[in-house]
Amino acid sequence: MTKDELKRRVWEAIDRRGPEIIGLGDQIGRHPELGFKEVETARLVEETLKKLGLAPRAGLALTGVRADAEGGRAPGRRSRCSGSWTRWS
Repeated sequence: MTKDELKRRVWEAIDRRGPEIIGLGDQIGRHPELGFKEVETARLVEETLKKLGLAPRAGLALTGVRADAEGGRAPGRRSRCSGSWTRWS
């Protein structure tokens, strides 16, 4: 798969889940939490990752949540959250 094909597939996946993604952001925004006290946000992220079929690990650095997703040519890519979504690493 080329880089352009991958980008197209990612954008299509985002478009399919657009309302869900916006709703998640809205829900987090309606209930702000202080740094390292994002208990409800971490719970919400953990539940969301489980719904996506991932196996999240919670309680990392207090309120961090991590889930590894493998596949394609880039196994081991992960998404991390500690109160807000961060870039893929």
